[in-house]
Amino acid sequence: MRPAAGTLAGALMGCVALLVATFTFYGINLLLKGSFWWGQVYFWWARSLALGAPLGAVGATIRRPGLGGVLAALVVPVGAALNVIVLPPPADSLMAKPVLLTVWGAATTAAVLIVARAIRARRSR
Repeated sequence: MRPAAGTLAGALMGCVALLVATFTFYGINLLLKGSFWWGQVYFWWARSLALGAPLGAVGATIRRPGLGGVLAALVVPVGAALNVIVLPPPADSLMAKPVLLTVWGAATTAAVLIVARAIRARRSR
């Protein structure tokens, strides 16, 4: 598949994946709790359309060689780290510290492995 077609397919699949995930979440909520909030569904569907395309396109570029692929691969670990900075778990929660340690540890490990893989790939050329 050509790079442009792959990026376009990734963008489309990013939107579809988030739309299906949202509908599935609220559909299961309807089955288990008997409630369905169309207002919330519309809220998340709008964000799925807005964010699904760029995230899907970024995901489709991860396997590209060079700096572009490395930066695309770093989106998830950097996003996870930023998430706990911008929206940290409640400080009074017993799970706050374990969640922070897990997210920071996983994000750091992923980033180190991504950069190490890129360096190894560059040296082998």
